[in-house]
Amino acid sequence: MQGFSETDQLPALASPAMELDHLCKMFGSHRAVFNLSLALRRGEILGLLGPNGSGKTTTLNMVCGLSRPTIGNVRILGVDVHAHPRRARQHLGVVPSEKVNSNAPREAGSDVRGGRCQCHPILI
Repeated sequence: MQGFSETDQLPALASPAMELDHLCKMFGSHRAVFNLSLALRRGEILGLLGPNGSGKTTTLNMVCGLSRPTIGNVRILGVDVHAHPRRARQHLGVVPSEKVNSNAPREAGSDVRGGRCQCHPILI
C-alpha cells in the first residue's frame, strides 16, 4: 500500500464534500425549506428524516440541481450546483427509496396486480 505525505489529500479532506448554505425554498407563501445549512465531509452519510411535507424531497431536488433554491447555495466538492450543474452532478449519486406499494411501479410503466409487478418497456 502506498503511503501519503502530510500534504496529500489534506485540502480536499478539509473542505466539505457537500455544503448547503442558508437554503430556503418557497412555493408561493409556503416555506418548504427554511434556512438549512450543513456541511458534510467525504465519507459521511446523511439521512433526511421527517414527516410528510417537511422538505426532504425539496431539499434533495435542490442538491441535485432539479430545483433552484429561493435563497441560498448548494456546493458539491466546492462546485456551485446551480452555476455548474453538470460538473457538480458528476460527483453526485442519489439512491431514493420507495415502498413497493407506492406509485413508482405505475410511474415506471408497469401494472401492479395482486401484489406482483409486471414491467413494460419504456421508450425515451
